[in-house]
Amino acid sequence: MRAALLALAACASAAKPANVAPPVSRPAPVAVRHEPWSRPPLALAAVLPARDPPWPLTELPSLQPHLDLMMAHDACSGALAARHAGDAELLAYVSAWCRVRAGDRSAVDDLGRLARDARRDLARAARLDFVNLVADDEPARDALHHLGAIGLDSPELYDLLAGTYVALDQPADAAIAAARVPRTSCERVLAWSMLDAPGLDHAVARFGLGTDDCAARARFAACMLRDAGNEALIARCTPPDEGDPQLADKVAVWHAYGVWGGDAGQMISIAHQLAQHLVVAGAEQLAVAALDDAVRASSCEPAIASVIAGAARELRDAEHYSGRYVAQVAAMAALTPEQCRTYGAYGANGSREVRRADSAASSAGE
Repeated sequence: MRAALLALAACASAAKPANVAPPVSRPAPVAVRHEPWSRPPLALAAVLPARDPPWPLTELPSLQPHLDLMMAHDACSGALAARHAGDAELLAYVSAWCRVRAGDRSAVDDLGRLARDARRDLARAARLDFVNLVADDEPARDALHHLGAIGLDSPELYDLLAGTYVALDQPADAAIAAARVPRTSCERVLAWSMLDAPGLDHAVARFGLGTDDCAARARFAACMLRDAGNEALIARCTPPDEGDPQLADKVAVWHAYGVWGGDAGQMISIAHQLAQHLVVAGAEQLAVAALDDAVRASSCEPAIASVIAGAARELRDAEHYSGRYVAQVAAMAALTPEQCRTYGAYGANGSREVRRADSAASSAGE
């Protein structure tokens, strides 16, 4: 393409009338180039076959009581309390839920205390109630503080909170909660690790030696981690089941992640690939970052600026595009050579936003 552009320029120069004065010489703008940034984090769970509901949930989150008895039509009329007058813990549970339904948020803490101290059946229901209500109402850092204040700060509750955020499609909050959980089991490694976590390949390979369902998923993860940069080899990685309709999209995103890097043309190609698979969580963030790197790696010639702008418009028009990084995509969709040359000033801020939007996810993989 560069040769074609130079040839066109030479022809135009040859055709120029001899009596036209040459333009005044001006110094060319200085291109402020920057090294491409590292790829954004990507959750391992995002590219594994779906586990529904997310681990460790056994049911999807609900803002209804998890003790069936509380669903009685007369639960808050006093009739249920009369029928169970001798059960102080049950009455405390009923009272807390009746207050929650009346809009008294302080009653959520009463459910938390029951989750900590009540007998087994009530504690289980109150634990699910408390985590679901807190996750629905608070961001992860506040929710973690809330769990600690009630005395429910344990890895198991952090797992439950993180899984609840995953089910609520709040991956950044899920990552913050998961960062509190030690990677001591197969399920925890697959659920909460990031693809760039040090030693991840060894961890999943070790868990893949087992015979349970998690081991099968770990073997697939180990195969993909080893061969993600080679399309022919990853095609041989056997998923634990064929029931995930998005599995092909996930494998494509994993491949794009595995081949990340290179010149502007390669980064544009990666962004193009990712734009076809935005249904996968994290793919949009990667696609925007790939285009950002393409600008940084380019020479800002008109042709390459036009190609980057076209790729950004393709991303903007793609199915499942959420517009989460609308400012960056809009800037790249309107990219000109002049804007490209000064992109460092804007792009540094944009890149930080793209790569730090899920910075908690990165720490979760450490």
